[in-house]
Amino acid sequence: MEGFSPLALLGFVWTAVTVVLLALVIYRAVVGIHEENQIFLDRAEAALEKEQLDTLRRIRALDSYIKYMGVLSGVLLLILAGIWVYRGIYAPPM
Repeated sequence: MEGFSPLALLGFVWTAVTVVLLALVIYRAVVGIHEENQIFLDRAEAALEKEQLDTLRRIRALDSYIKYMGVLSGVLLLILAGIWVYRGIYAPPM
């Protein structure tokens, strides 16, 4: 990897993290299709309650991963921008 600069490597890492973040957001939207705000069930529909609780559990788990990946993506983007600006300011003129 001697041909890649630290800026390019950081760009690749940021791209990978952001792609994973977008995939998680899309997957959460697909899982969230089955979520209901209110459910009125009788005893015969008890299986639907379990299904709804499973959906909510999956959404909560995904939300925490989405939050962490979003923060990581933002921090990497700030570092990437900082390196780019630093190089622009302190690089010798061509």
